[in-house]
Amino acid sequence: MTLLTTILFLFSSQANAEIRGPIKIIADNDDRINRETFIEFNTGAALTFEGIWPGASLLFGQTYTLNTRGVFEYELGLAVPTIVTTKVGVGVQSKDKKFQATVGLRHFPMLTYVQFVHKINDKHSLLSSVEISPFGETELSFGSYGIATLGWRYAR
Repeated sequence: MTLLTTILFLFSSQANAEIRGPIKIIADNDDRINRETFIEFNTGAALTFEGIWPGASLLFGQTYTLNTRGVFEYELGLAVPTIVTTKVGVGVQSKDKKFQATVGLRHFPMLTYVQFVHKINDKHSLLSSVEISPFGETELSFGSYGIATLGWRYAR
């Protein structure tokens, strides 16, 4: 499958019935696990040896909330200038579910990140993140030492 086909499949109505990975099976069989599907737009700047470079991404993802506080999240999508990107993270959310903090790994460019999500309402959230390359400025990190982003998330 192409990346676009995969993204569209994950967010189609058939995905709920057909995807049977370990997290999906556990979530279906445990009412303590809540799943939220979202679309996210981010814009930011990367610090490279050559200076500061702008970037943006359109990501599709899911957040699994475990026992009302623990969070597992994954995202994949399109990005400029890297074309594609993915992120996987774990974290916690506040008791009122309005704030979430996540740490994780962006796979391309290869960066570790801390992301903060502030829910405005049930559908809209504002995001910020700081991402740092554990390898310095290399091809794995697409030539960046780090990235700072601001974003918006729409929950489906």
